[in-house]
Amino acid sequence: MDRGPGAASRSSSGTKMSCPNYKRRRVLEVLANSLRRGQAVFTWVVVVATILLWSCRPQVPLRPVVTGDDPSSKTTAYLISRGNYLLPGAALLLDYPRRKFNLDWARPLVDTVLAKLSDPKEFATVGVFARMVDPVPARALKPSITQTIESFRPIPTTYAVLQGLYCDWAPPPAEFRTFLLEDKASLKHWRVSSLVALAYLKANGCLQESDWSGIATELLVRYRVFLDEIVASQAPPGAEFVETVGGIFFALGGSYVKDAWAMYLIEHQRPDGTWNEAGASGSDADDLTAAWGLLAILEYTHPQAGPVPVIPSEA
Repeated sequence: MDRGPGAASRSSSGTKMSCPNYKRRRVLEVLANSLRRGQAVFTWVVVVATILLWSCRPQVPLRPVVTGDDPSSKTTAYLISRGNYLLPGAALLLDYPRRKFNLDWARPLVDTVLAKLSDPKEFATVGVFARMVDPVPARALKPSITQTIESFRPIPTTYAVLQGLYCDWAPPPAEFRTFLLEDKASLKHWRVSSLVALAYLKANGCLQESDWSGIATELLVRYRVFLDEIVASQAPPGAEFVETVGGIFFALGGSYVKDAWAMYLIEHQRPDGTWNEAGASGSDADDLTAAWGLLAILEYTHPQAGPVPVIPSEA
């Protein structure tokens, strides 16, 4: 399945409104009854119904992931076990596979992070990434988004992602393309960050198709070499390998991912469903790596899943 940029994307499937919570359905029943009876509490019921039904959003048809000892279930179990200790970045990242593969278990992890945004201190550190999940909290950043992004320039990985995430609000500087294409292989998480930035640039309409294809081709050629070398060496994949494969799925699609990369990732999964952050050194699992690994596994094992927006719309 290794094709170059420009390959046709998979066809999308329909979406449906899913409100599985029986309490929401009960509110609708009460609402209808109060309207028929002309009760004075009708206005109050409307308010309650609005609040409870707010979270009913379009979802793709359920694509069940088998529970048990399969690779995706093992990583799922790890991420759930992390609970409130899960890194906020990993929780926000999970919203994309949650929407695409209907992962109900991920919603509480995402909501936990969003709930913290009412705290000014939390918003200062996490709020800038809220647009990955919900565009509403990010509106507060719009007047000062250029300065906010610039404050992250000393952190190239975050700076790249934010330039893509908000490029429709604040166009990146002219030199950003050169910055994105610079070889920063020694910088941890750079490969996946550059791919995420590319995905956001395209999603926000900030790149012409020819520009996107040119950048995608250059990054893919470089990252192919890295991934092929790891597979050939039979070394533990480590975080950079797992995240890069997940990033290619996210930014470019499964048609750009070699079977050998995906299988190598799956075959080297640890028994607890994670991947060793530092190869053979035995260090602790990394939440971000686990989240990217889960995305890669789901994309590879569920190729029939239709596309969803990488950035949720405000509609």
